[in-house]
Amino acid sequence: MAECEATLHLPRTAEVRHEENPMPEQAAAAAF
Repeated sequence: MAECEATLHLPRTAEVRHEENPMPEQAAAAAF
């Protein structure tokens, strides 16, 4: 799941967001 969203956006941003937020789904929601 996180990989798909990371591909749409920047993978590095997703990684940083993942570190800040314990839940990747929350990070994806914030990206939208």
